[in-house]
Amino acid sequence: ACLAGTFTIGPAGTGSWDYNTFTAAVNDLTSIGVCGHVIFEVQPGTYNEQVTIPAVTGMDENNTVIFRGATADSTDVTLQYAATSTTDNWVLQLNSAEYFTFQHMTIKATGASNGRAVEFTNGAHNNTLTGNIIETSTTSTSSNFAGIYTTSSNDNNNKIIGNEIIGGYYGIYWYGSSSTSRGYNLVVENNAIHSFYYYGVNIAYSDSLRVNSNFISNRSGAGTVYGARIYYCSFIEVLKNDIQLAASSTHYGMYLYYNHGTVINRNLVANNFISMTGTGTSTWYGVYLYSNQYTNFYYNSINLTGGSPTAGRSLY
Repeated sequence: ACLAGTFTIGPAGTGSWDYNTFTAAVNDLTSIGVCGHVIFEVQPGTYNEQVTIPAVTGMDENNTVIFRGATADSTDVTLQYAATSTTDNWVLQLNSAEYFTFQHMTIKATGASNGRAVEFTNGAHNNTLTGNIIETSTTSTSSNFAGIYTTSSNDNNNKIIGNEIIGGYYGIYWYGSSSTSRGYNLVVENNAIHSFYYYGVNIAYSDSLRVNSNFISNRSGAGTVYGARIYYCSFIEVLKNDIQLAASSTHYGMYLYYNHGTVINRNLVANNFISMTGTGTSTWYGVYLYSNQYTNFYYNSINLTGGSPTAGRSLY
């Protein structure tokens, strides 16, 4: 029979649970499908496993799957994995998966040379990450590390809300297929994205994008940094973000490049706060704007303290 209802996941030897691993639960989902809403209550513990979720039979807006920490404390449940190469570089991968939610847990990449915590790929639509700690290295300078990652894949209607995203070369790296084939309806809201090396949020080829009310701050020891880089997107909304950068080379608070609205559906960039207090004399850009058509730019506050005495630009 297909799955519906509430089930438990807990470490072996700690109680009587329906499943002892995420992998066992996913195996049931993929083998028999769903026929109603499914909730997996995950008991406290550390789960050392790599989880890959494909498309599951029966899933739609009325047949969803939630994996959530049973205590609602995201530090009580840790899902972790140490990738050994670029070909297995994820802890949690949503591979064509739809209508999944992960809530109230820590998802941690522990690999020495590769560390992407969550990957979306092959049209993973209508998924939500909320209330989690998503963590990777805070010391590596390799681009193989990211909190959340997708590339060359149009993954639509996904929500990243209320998480703490720690470390990585990228906090979030989200690239659709191309400038002419884009994903849509990505929501990045109310997250704390910090301790990254190069990019806090790096998003390209995604239309109807919302990046709102996030705290974004790089790690110490960074050189060139971007708080939010948004590239070839349309109909963007970027509101109420608090971006605080302190590095030793070029700074970009927000880098907005070829983001087009229309007369009727304009881009909106408003009420953001950007502060730069790093060292060195490289060029600093509070907001770098290039070919953003039909864009309303309102009530943004930009404070630069440092950088080049002749090439510090609050708005460029």
